[in-house]
Formats: sequence, C-alpha cells, structure tokens
Amino acid sequence: MLRREGEVNDDLAAAALLHDCGKMAADGRISLWTRGPLVLLEALFPQVAARLARPEPAGVWRHTLWVQQEHAAIGAEWARQVGCSEDACWLIARHQDVLPPQRLDEAERLTLLRRLQQADSRN
Repeated sequence: MLRREGEVNDDLAAAALLHDCGKMAADGRISLWTRGPLVLLEALFPQVAARLARPEPAGVWRHTLWVQQEHAAIGAEWARQVGCSEDACWLIARHQDVLPPQRLDEAERLTLLRRLQQADSRN
C-alpha cells in the first residue's frame, strides 16, 4: 500500500515491516481475541490500564497488557540491536504516537510516520 501511494525509502520499508515486532515480547499472547479487550481497556480506562500493566512476566495478563502498551519501544530497541537505522527505529518507536503539529526539523520524519500510521490503520 505504501508503494502505491509514493516512494518508500529503506527506513519506511523497515518500519512498515517491523513496527509491531515488539508484541512478540508477550510470547504470542496478543491475539485477535486478547487485543480487542486490551485496546478497549486502554481507551476507556487508561489510568487503570497503566496501573495494572507489569513488565514482569509472572503475571501473564498484566505482562501482556504491559507489552501491548510498550511494544513500540520494545520493537524499536530490538530493531536497533540488529542494526536498523536510527530513522527506522524512530518510526517504529513512535508509530502509535498522536502526531503534533509539524516542526521544520522533523518534517520528513513526521511525513514518513503519517504514511506508516495510515498504512497500519488499514490492516
């Protein structure tokens, strides 16, 4: 889809392929059936979701909630560890951010991020 809408540089291509890889930290527990309730909990009760989430894998559902919330940062770090560029990692880390008004120093990155978010929302 990104290629249909314009040029895709290497950073955007890498981010498009890897943006959700951090969800693997939940050992496959973020499925279609669990993702819906997790997203609803975060949307309706964000403070409760933040309070319940735990990075320790001992509490399986709490850890799964934490991974859902932190998967972008986890994925960006994993991408950095395997040699992805700084821009690709930046896109992965921020693929779910609410976009601010464009600043001139980040105009190109934010344009790529908008394209990544649009493509991700259509899946």
